[in-house]
Amino acid sequence: MAESSLEKETRRAFHKIHLEHLADPHVADRHSDIVDPLSMGLPVDFLVGARCADLGCGSAGHGVVNLLSLGAEFVNALDLDQSFIGPLKDRMHQIDKHSDCWQADVGSILALPYEANSFDFVLCRGVIHHVSAELTALKEIHRVLKVGGKAFIYVTGKGGVLNRFFKETLREEYRCNPEMRTVVESGEIEQWLKTQIRLKFDIHLLVCCLP
Repeated sequence: MAESSLEKETRRAFHKIHLEHLADPHVADRHSDIVDPLSMGLPVDFLVGARCADLGCGSAGHGVVNLLSLGAEFVNALDLDQSFIGPLKDRMHQIDKHSDCWQADVGSILALPYEANSFDFVLCRGVIHHVSAELTALKEIHRVLKVGGKAFIYVTGKGGVLNRFFKETLREEYRCNPEMRTVVESGEIEQWLKTQIRLKFDIHLLVCCLP
């Protein structure tokens, strides 16, 4: 199945976004922390020696970097057109990952250019909700997974408290508020949020208890 204008337009838009990620090393590193075997209920060494695919990898190759850092033996990085290959090569060179452990492939998740039972692990993050035939994409991922293989599939929808907070409020604060940028880049955002919630809760209790 050929990709539609939806997939092509999405690819063009995210190419620009991913180049912006690469221009800021902190942002690039933060976006490359995707897969955590333990949080998926897998052994910590599940990806060590694994053959993996990052489907819809993007020009920044965040998933490729993540999988290799977790011990993957080889990662096939796939996206729609050749525009991602140059930036991905540059990033792999920067982290000293040569072509013996990864490969850039042009293709669509609607018709993957891989044989059945090819991969121990498939990463498909933020891609399926941009395609014209979601079920076809899922069937293709299932087809290329080995028996017993695992897939991490991440989709984004509109709405929801956390989605609005992170994509609207926090993103704007990060851009405009130097103090918030420091909190995010220090890796303390989780603790900061917990502290703010606790303080607001304590103040609310105090007000409620006042005569």
